[in-house]
Parts: sequence; structure tokens; C-alpha cells
Amino acid sequence: MKIILFLISYLVGSISWAVVISRVFYKKDIRDFGSGNAGTTNIYRTFGKKVAFITFLLDFLKGFLPTFIGYRLFGNEGVLLAGLGAVLGHNWPIFFGFKGGKGIATSFGVFMAFNPIYAFILVCVFFILVLLTKFVSLGSIGGAVVGVILGIINILKENQYIGILLLSLATIAIYRHRQNISRLLKGEEAKLGKK
Repeated sequence: MKIILFLISYLVGSISWAVVISRVFYKKDIRDFGSGNAGTTNIYRTFGKKVAFITFLLDFLKGFLPTFIGYRLFGNEGVLLAGLGAVLGHNWPIFFGFKGGKGIATSFGVFMAFNPIYAFILVCVFFILVLLTKFVSLGSIGGAVVGVILGIINILKENQYIGILLLSLATIAIYRHRQNISRLLKGEEAKLGKK
């Protein structure tokens, strides 16, 4: 039953809403534009705020709903399986050639489902960094670094499942932002609002 939860969460995560919306309503594939990323930021830069908000909400829900169900069924172990499955699906979707987004909105949904305090901390770090620097990627990376710290704290407190989840999602987020990190170091990263 637990492996079924993981697989269903992965399949739900694999519904790449950025790709679906861009194909259905604009007859284009968002992965052919901008950064090539199937996520909220690229949608925002390509199609505008309203579409970006809808994309964010749908990506959030595909992290929130499986994790909420997993928590109700199996506690923290269910959180780990469902949350990790949903984010892996978002980043490497089986329905779209394993080419997806970076998992930030979906990860936020995961955190909100089992620990709104963690979600609040991470979103505060994200917005503070974005407001100060205008780099969305830096906000995401900063949130991931805080996620590593929270993961270590949970492992030390013997909350293994949540600690492993936090470390896993943070590692995935940093890995997926490796090109952004390179551009930030070179001074070539695009700021918020820049096409």
C-alpha cells in the first residue's frame, strides 16, 4: 500500500501543468521558451502573471494533496513517500519525457500539508531574498539551504522521516538550480520582471 502511495504521488506530480496550460491555451510548449523550465517563473516571464498564478496553484496542489493523504494514512512515513514522489514527478515527469520543473511550488505544497510552520519559514526566506535581490532563483536556493538546516535538526531530534524528506527536497532543489547558481556567480542571471 505504501509503494502504491509513492507511485500515485509520482504520477500526480508528473502532470506538468506549465506544459499542459501552454499547449492547450497557447499551442506552444513552455519548455521551448526562456529558461526551458516547466515552472511558474518561466510561465510568468512568457505568458504573464495570471497564468503564472494558476500554474503555481496547480503545482502547489499536486504536492499538498498527496502529502495530506499520505499523512492521514501513514503518518510521517506517508509524508516522506508522498512528498518525495510528488516532487520527483514534477521534476522528472513520466508523461513529458522526464523534462519538468524545479519543484519549488510543489515542495511548498508538501510542507504546507504536514507542517505549515516550516512552509511559512521557507516562504519568508524566499520572499525576503527575492525582494532584496530580485533573483527568484536565489530565493529558491536560500529556501533550500534553510531546508537542509531543518532536515538536520529533525534527524538530530530522531524525526527521521521528516528529516530525510527535508534533506531530499532541498538537495533536489539545489541540484535543479545548478545552472542558476552558475549564472549567479557569473553575474548573468535574469532578475524578476526581466524577459
